[in-house]
Amino acid sequence: MRKPERLIWAVMVLVVFIGVILSTGAITSRTSSQETNQNPPDQFKIVVRSFTQNLKVVDLKKEGIRVRLKLRNDYDKAITAFSFSPAGPSRYSMEPDLFPEMIAPGQTYEEVFMLPSDSGPERVIVIGAVIFDDETGDGDKARITRMKDYRLGKRLGATHIVPHLQRILNGSDEQLLPRLQEAKLAIRYLPIPAQARPSFHVEAGFKTAVEHILMNLEEIETDKQKGAEDSSLRHRLDRIKERERRKRLVANR
Repeated sequence: MRKPERLIWAVMVLVVFIGVILSTGAITSRTSSQETNQNPPDQFKIVVRSFTQNLKVVDLKKEGIRVRLKLRNDYDKAITAFSFSPAGPSRYSMEPDLFPEMIAPGQTYEEVFMLPSDSGPERVIVIGAVIFDDETGDGDKARITRMKDYRLGKRLGATHIVPHLQRILNGSDEQLLPRLQEAKLAIRYLPIPAQARPSFHVEAGFKTAVEHILMNLEEIETDKQKGAEDSSLRHRLDRIKERERRKRLVANR
């Protein structure tokens, strides 16, 4: 090989070698940058902000990817519902409606939930409002109105559902399955009451009540088809009916 050709060949080899070195460095740089930005999920601080006066946080624990929040009712009234946002004021809110159960004065209540995987050093939990057993509330006014409307919808649903449950129970054991299937169909297509139509949250509460009771009835129907005893199924139906009847009382106050 002549000298000029050897020189050209050497230059080409050198260029390829430098290219390989540079590309390897870029890959290494990108990998290091990604690893640096991936903070361990448990390295953040949880901050609780509350619009309520006396629903107090008594304990807050991180359990892996979950958080256990323990609250105490320091009001002189029983709490039947409350609102909190596990991801701050701009995100979704959770509104446990405890009725007919409640958090009595001085009693504690635990809620376990997952926090979103946001980046940043803080996760903000906002306690927005509470509803008491006398239907008054404390906290953010918009949340109180939303919770009351949603609850009203559920109570209206209970008012229309209870007669269908009673009709199932009034029949004989032989009629249990066909009456249950008839009740499911009737409940599924219950018309939305006029009281629910002006409000999105009232209507949402009504639909939630219907969906919940349909799930209960489908579970009972499945157990009946698997050979469960009629007496056991009747007992479950009676408990569901009583629960819905107690809810209906609030709507009729």
